[in-house]
Amino acid sequence: MASASKNPFLEEGVRMSVDPIKLKEVENDVRTGLCKFTEREPMNVLVIGKPGAGKSSFINSMHMAIAHRWYEVANYGDGRRGITTDLIRYDMFRDELTEPPIKGYNHGVFFWDTAGLEDLNQKIFETFLGLIMEGRIPPDTNIHEHTDTTRQRPPTVSSLKRRFPRSGAVEEWKCHRIVFLCAADEEPPMNLMEAVTDAATKDKADARSLPVFLVMSKCDKVDRDEISKDVYESRRDNAAKSLMVFGNNQRCKEVSLYCKELTALPPDDFDYSGMRNDDEINKKMLNLWMNLLSPAYRVKHAPQKKSFRRSVFNPLKW
Repeated sequence: MASASKNPFLEEGVRMSVDPIKLKEVENDVRTGLCKFTEREPMNVLVIGKPGAGKSSFINSMHMAIAHRWYEVANYGDGRRGITTDLIRYDMFRDELTEPPIKGYNHGVFFWDTAGLEDLNQKIFETFLGLIMEGRIPPDTNIHEHTDTTRQRPPTVSSLKRRFPRSGAVEEWKCHRIVFLCAADEEPPMNLMEAVTDAATKDKADARSLPVFLVMSKCDKVDRDEISKDVYESRRDNAAKSLMVFGNNQRCKEVSLYCKELTALPPDDFDYSGMRNDDEINKKMLNLWMNLLSPAYRVKHAPQKKSFRRSVFNPLKW
């Protein structure tokens, strides 16, 4: 991570030119890395953040860096409320959405888009996130329904664990990477970050250990002087410390995302996709891809509990 006096996004991502040959070499390395995974042995990336942090746009941007054409893989929209309400599992890089299709790809990389979670560190959030990480929450589950503590009969830690028992865990749903999106133009959601850190690394009962990545989004607003550099750097450093990635260049990234303010094509353009390809953004996305795909990270899930059946005496066997 950069020191407080520097902003790597400004220095490397916006003002420095991108070498197209080097960019293509990195993309090829990413494409090769993606082929290691299969539907039976996938890589699941859980994307978390407050409403409006850009989670869905981030997924689309990560797709665009490889696909070279804009597709709304994850539904996104404007405004602070966000658009996602369910836990949605996206199959990345379908052949018909990738130009050219990834040779040898086994469709084993999935991004899980969460509904925007409020900045609360209630045990219910930590528990629910832990259940997602352990593959116990099915795709398309309404997140708010199971985390809303203002309901007449609010969920509890015990009720969640009964509703989604360990025996129902699906191996192909277990998470391998956690990406926390934090918008540069907002204060970091410190309470939610603490809940994520506890769920990913501090559950002694479940012996869970998953690598967490901090992605500071909307960093272009710093470059346009919409946000003071000092204010942004303080937010970035506080977020990194909360997620325990301060000083870690591999797991703390500063990016901008594909959006109408930066990459939208003119309305009368013949390209119906609506977004122009941007090498500056792709460079940051590919850098993050290389780190997500690294085999160096330790991933540990809770061991599956064995079930013991009480033996019944059968006199006919004697």
